Amino acid sequence: MEKQPIQYFIVGIMTLTDARYFSALGVDYLHFDLDPDSPYPIDKPVWQAIVEWVEGADIVCSFDHMFDEEEIRGIVEDQSVSGVLSSYPDMLDYVHRIRPELKLFQQVESWEEVDRKLTLTGVIGPDKSASPSTYFLLCNGPLEAELAVKNGAKRIAIHPGSEDEVGIKDFGAYDRLLYGEF
Repeated sequence: MEKQPIQYFIVGIMTLTDARYFSALGVDYLHFDLDPDSPYPIDKPVWQAIVEWVEGADIVCSFDHMFDEEEIRGIVEDQSVSGVLSSYPDMLDYVHRIRPELKLFQQVESWEEVDRKLTLTGVIGPDKSASPSTYFLLCNGPLEAELAVKNGAKRIAIHPGSEDEVGIKDFGAYDRLLYGEF
C-alpha cells in the first residue's frame, strides 16, 4: 500500500527566502496575509515582488479587514492568486462571486464554525479532533507538525517561523518535516 502524501499549507509567508524554500520543497499552498492588522502582515508591493519569484505552489491571500471594494477586486483578479483564506464566510462568498474558480479556505477555531454552504477547498484550524478530508491542522511549529503527521494527519498548516537575521534561517526542522525524515 502506497503512503498518502501530506499536503502542506504555509501560513503567513513574509519573506522571499521562505517563499522560495517552501515552494522548492513542493508545498501545496503559500499564504500571504495582506491585512496590516494580522500577526503576519505583508505589504502588497512586497507580496507582488515575492510571488514573481516562486512557482509550483498555489498562492493564497487573506485580506479580512480591507473594506475597499476596488482593492479587494484587484487582489482577487490577480492571476497569481489561486485562493483566498478568511475567517469570514461572507468574505469568501464575496470573492467567490468575483472569481468563482478561486479555492476557498476558511480559518476556524473549531469544526463547528465551518460554513457548510460554501464550497471550501480547505478548512484551517487547531481542532485536533477534526478529521474531514478538507481539514488542515494548524500546528505551532515543525515539531508539533511532525507529531501530528506521526499521528496520522494528512493536511498540515504551519507558519514558517522567523529568520535569525535577514536572509539567515535554520530550516533543519522544516527539512525533516517536509522530507518525512522522522
